[in-house]
Amino acid sequence: MRRAGSAVLLGLINPLAALLPLIDPGSDKARERTAGCQALIAQAQSKPVPPVAARAASSALR
Repeated sequence: MRRAGSAVLLGLINPLAALLPLIDPGSDKARERTAGCQALIAQAQSKPVPPVAARAASSALR
């Protein structure tokens, strides 16, 4: 109800401003869910480290 009233009042000033109260910037729970995704992306973008067995095999070939 509060959003509708804000939209009507801003609509009287500027019709495009009437959309501002209807925009959902997101909740804290949504930000918490995406925090795990951001950590996974950062891990994927970091330089990969080969496994120990692969290092031993590559050193044996040299």
